[in-house]
Amino acid sequence: MSTETEGSGAEVVVGVDGTPASRSALRWALDRADRRGGAVLAVTVADTPPPPVGAGGAAALPPQDLTAAAAAELEGMVTEEAAGRSAPVRTRVLTGDPVTGLAEQARSARLLVLGNRGGERLGGVVGSVGRSCGRQVDCPTARVPADGGRGAEPVLVVGMEGTEHSRAALRWAVGEAGPAERVEAVAVQYEPFPHGGGQADPDFEEDAHRAVAGALEGVPAPATVDVVALRGAPSEVLLARAVDRQALVLGNAQRPALGDAVVGSVMGPCLRHAVGPVVLVPG
Repeated sequence: MSTETEGSGAEVVVGVDGTPASRSALRWALDRADRRGGAVLAVTVADTPPPPVGAGGAAALPPQDLTAAAAAELEGMVTEEAAGRSAPVRTRVLTGDPVTGLAEQARSARLLVLGNRGGERLGGVVGSVGRSCGRQVDCPTARVPADGGRGAEPVLVVGMEGTEHSRAALRWAVGEAGPAERVEAVAVQYEPFPHGGGQADPDFEEDAHRAVAGALEGVPAPATVDVVALRGAPSEVLLARAVDRQALVLGNAQRPALGDAVVGSVMGPCLRHAVGPVVLVPG
């Protein structure tokens, strides 16, 4: 079940649970809607009432009171973060299983945004809710740490490694980029002992340009796409490149692929150590 304010259909769905990371997720979702257009649906899950306590214990709040409290908290946060923004926002309070509820709300969304704080509540995407949502939804999932994306340059950094998953990530980033944003496609030539993300060999760089051109063949590309070929450890290079950028965008492979720069094996370290948003795009 849900309660919501009236409004237009949402394109960006964001899970909010009151944590600093989920507030950052809400802020970033609103920013994406402002940059790219569209609306935002902010979703929270009301606490489940505990079982009745024995005689003399404190009585639990009835479900309707818990829902009303969750709605008031969500509305307050949305009012603060949406001030001065143009994107339409609606709110919804769910009860029951957070994963099922979020997956249902994101069924027709262009993007699901969650906080990344390593916990188990709605905002803790490194925990069980985030992992389960990533498996159940078909749309890209953004994971935003506390203070992630604040004051970032208008650049979407995409990890390229030659698989369909990374090609899908690049195509999504090109379609998602707003009028004032650009896309940076980063291919990493693996080197066991990286030296500060130096330039890759000319042949590798040429291959990277061909791969990007092939991925975007027949795709309208209104955004500027820069190709960057570097050498080093893929996760370290991508994390460094994504600092102070709008997001790091990765293909979401179900299992690692073989190759020199494997985004499947890079995804975990990037989620754990990124200081900004990370978007996982299914292939």
